[in-house]
Amino acid sequence: MASPRTSAFAVALAGGLLVLSTTTPWMAVEAGVGLFRGGLSATTRGLEDPLGLYTLLAGLAAAALGVAGLLTRRRWLTALAALPGAGATALVVSYVAGRSDVGLDLGYITVGSVLRPGWYGALGCALAVVLFAVLAISRRSRAGATASDRAASPSPH
Repeated sequence: MASPRTSAFAVALAGGLLVLSTTTPWMAVEAGVGLFRGGLSATTRGLEDPLGLYTLLAGLAAAALGVAGLLTRRRWLTALAALPGAGATALVVSYVAGRSDVGLDLGYITVGSVLRPGWYGALGCALAVVLFAVLAISRRSRAGATASDRAASPSPH
């Protein structure tokens, strides 16, 4: 079993990576002529949208809770990071859901929107924050596990 510090460190790391992923491109609109798709591209970074800014704030909150859990060794502080992690997950998903798919095909001229790796990174980091925060609270000590096993087993009488 991992210590509370391991989960707290993982939450802090995932929260920090979530903050970094908001500075990367999340979506692009690409235009091409004939066989040359992707000839022109305009990218949008996460921070250029209000949802990306809120995702950055959620990542900062998750990282702060992870660091607080790391310094105090209190699992409930680390577990609280699941709230901004879940919020960030909803924000990242709603970023794509709120976009109308730009798709235009006029024979040789095509225009389309494409998700960039930064969006996938933000989604992965947000889900990682939730996962590690839940794992932080769900772990039990060996002494507690032994006492629980003794209480659940039938009496040898």
